[in-house]
Order: sequence, then C-alpha cells, then structure tokens
Amino acid sequence: MQRTLLFIGLCILGSGCNGGPVDEAKDLAPIFETALGELLKEPSKGEGFFLFIDGKDPAPDLRDQLNKKWPKLEVGSKVPQGKADRINLSNVEWIDRNTVELRLGKSNGMDGHIQRLRLVRKDGVWTVASATTDAIS
Repeated sequence: MQRTLLFIGLCILGSGCNGGPVDEAKDLAPIFETALGELLKEPSKGEGFFLFIDGKDPAPDLRDQLNKKWPKLEVGSKVPQGKADRINLSNVEWIDRNTVELRLGKSNGMDGHIQRLRLVRKDGVWTVASATTDAIS
C-alpha cells in the first residue's frame, strides 16, 4: 500500500514539475512567434498569409499576440479559394521546459513544404536550434 501511494505521489509531483498545463496564448505565443519568424522576417511579410494552428484558427488571445508583430497576418478561416499562402503550426512536442519541437507547414495552394523545427530557450528567449525538411511538394 505504501509503495502504491509513493508511486502515485511521484507521478503527481513529476507532472507538476513538468510545467503543468500549457496556456496557449501565454506559453506558445513566443514559440509560434519564433517559428513564424523563419518565414515572416518583418511585419509587412504577414500580409497575405493565413495562419492555422493544428489545422484551425488560432485562439483569439494567441492571434492578438501574434498580430502585434504581424498586424496583417490573417486567421486560416479567412483564406480565399485558390492560390493563397497558408501556414500551419502543429504537432507541438515539449522535450523539456526549454526545448520544444513543432511542425511548420507552408503552402500557396499548389506548392508547399513541411519542416520540423526544434526551438530552445536561453535566457528567456526562444531561438531555432534546427530545422529539418520533412516534405516538399
């Protein structure tokens, strides 16, 4: 019985030390901003781009945060038919508190590519440590 309680206690403690649940707007905004920076270097580059997070529109708080840097970046649901630049950030996987991997997909409605990005946080700033191309069409 004591072993079971000890095991349960360690599981609870372990999950708490992992950072707890992720607040998308607060925790993921700087990560997504760093990933988007790979494509959209300056604010004007956001014009004509439509953003999806896991295939859906970003949450309003997250959208507002990203629009501070790219005011003309639109949500994915507003993408017009045909050729338009779509960005999808997905498959976020926390390696540890300071390392995260995610997929960055970009398509213009015809051609596209998918990259796997590994981001690391040093001194509170996220940077891209590596980028691997998963697919090109």
